[in-house]
Amino acid sequence: MGPGSSSAYGGTENVLDALARGLQAAGHDVTLCTVGESTCPVTKVSVFKQAIGIGAGNSVDEIRHVIHSYRALQEFDIVHDHTLVGPLYSAAFPHLRW
Repeated sequence: MGPGSSSAYGGTENVLDALARGLQAAGHDVTLCTVGESTCPVTKVSVFKQAIGIGAGNSVDEIRHVIHSYRALQEFDIVHDHTLVGPLYSAAFPHLRW
């Protein structure tokens, strides 16, 4: 696990934590769309206070997260998206690269 990552993080969360930290350390402005309990030390936005849990969420939860996140990121140049719905929704934001 990367520095500061939690043993409660899964594989995707650990990769994104390391990616966000690394991009910030390289001088990029980073905003991580995550849950409120995230421990990653970058700017964060969230719609959920806590992780829903594997198998507990549904597509409506993911859509809600994606819509909230893309609205928060409208001024960004690049979005690195790890959701299933995000690439489809991103068509509404043609200026974004991902």
